[in-house]
Amino acid sequence: MYFYWRRRVTVTLFGYSLGVPKTFMVKVVVTLYHFHIIDADGGRREAQSLRLPNIDAVWAQIAALAGARDAEGRHIRVTNEAGGIVVLVGASTARRLQSLRAA
Repeated sequence: MYFYWRRRVTVTLFGYSLGVPKTFMVKVVVTLYHFHIIDADGGRREAQSLRLPNIDAVWAQIAALAGARDAEGRHIRVTNEAGGIVVLVGASTARRLQSLRAA
């Protein structure tokens, strides 16, 4: 799926501005990701489905889910539109990775 966003951009060449800011239409590909929380006994519950532009946005959402109080001891699984697993990570590991990325 594609979305179009208006972006105001000042074109530069070697650090020098080439005029006034221009408005461009930017085509962005977004993918539907399904976020599941898996309990210790293997039970699944659907957390949410979101359209996100890239894997960095997926990891930001994983960090938000891992920060929840009830996430301890659970896994977070992210699948794409086709059902393929994109990320499967424990909540504790996701919090640790987030703290390492922030440092």
